[in-house]
Amino acid sequence: MMSSTKYAQYVVNDYNGSFKGDNQTWVILIGTHVDNKTQDVALQMNILARKFKRAKKTTYRWDFIDYVVDERLAHSIGYRNSPSLYVIDGHDKMVYAWDLPHSTPIDNKTLGHWLKDRDYRQSDLKFEVPRLINSPTKMS
Repeated sequence: MMSSTKYAQYVVNDYNGSFKGDNQTWVILIGTHVDNKTQDVALQMNILARKFKRAKKTTYRWDFIDYVVDERLAHSIGYRNSPSLYVIDGHDKMVYAWDLPHSTPIDNKTLGHWLKDRDYRQSDLKFEVPRLINSPTKMS
């Protein structure tokens, strides 16, 4: 599970904002573990992660952020609804959101093509990798 501490250690330095994730690509699911839709997407990510591991595509890292547990990190990245799926691309230091139509299922095949072909770069919702929101106060 991704946490604010892990994010600051592996992705963006919390003190000076320097990016630490060169040549790594994170696939991040934001939701809550009690939500059925989030569990379904997490299952598809797990299947795809195993397929990529067998195919030796090791540039992907897979993480989950429970917005109930780490609201600060979820809102720093841009939690919109449950589940929210993002890619942090270490090559161009950008965050891309899954913004395909709701009729497009988030299954392991669709997600695999979205990642393998780097179709996520065509996302309308993209932004530079953010630093953590400084205030740990309630975000909602």
